[in-house]
Amino acid sequence: MEEILNKILDRLDSMDKRFDSVDARFDSVDARFDAVDKRFDSVDARFDSMEIRIGTLEKGQQSLQIEQSDLRKGQHSLLSKQSELSKGQQSLLSKQSELSKGQQSLLSKQSELSKGQQSLLAEQSELSKGQQSLQIEQSDLRKGQHSLLSKQSELSKGQQSLLAEQSEIRKEVAFYYGSLMKKLDETKSELSSEIKHVSNVQKQHQDVLEILNEKQQ
Repeated sequence: MEEILNKILDRLDSMDKRFDSVDARFDSVDARFDAVDKRFDSVDARFDSMEIRIGTLEKGQQSLQIEQSDLRKGQHSLLSKQSELSKGQQSLLSKQSELSKGQQSLLSKQSELSKGQQSLLAEQSELSKGQQSLQIEQSDLRKGQHSLLSKQSELSKGQQSLLAEQSEIRKEVAFYYGSLMKKLDETKSELSSEIKHVSNVQKQHQDVLEILNEKQQ
């Protein structure tokens, strides 16, 4: 009789250890779920940061496009002014030719024509200087346009790099999530097996108690 009681006590001790092991497994699963939640929070923060950076790049690209459009308009305006100056220069050259003919035919008005010729030459010089200044401004505008195109190319490369990084993060999240689901399924299967074992032990314990009760009667 004492030997049977010792066996029962041993079985009860074994059951207690099993229950402790199951509790520890549940605590481990809870800790792993907490770690997963933290990882998802970190991933959400990185996605938010990337969306902000992409929005900033898009705004900068739009601003560069607007500045480029303004520069093109300014360039067209300068070309139009240059065309008008060329026409004025041709008109002055035509007048100069007429004055030269008048100088030959009207020797008495040579002094007045000379003064008029000098005035026209001064105006022509000013027009030439204005044309050179416009050409310099046009060259500066072209340099500014090349610089804007270079910046736009760098922004596009940065945007492509961010998109590639975002794709890699999504792949990592998908892989990690798949691995986690697989581990969870394995844990569920192990816990189910442990629970079945504990149920069998409880049933055996109940059978032993019933046998003891029958013997005591």
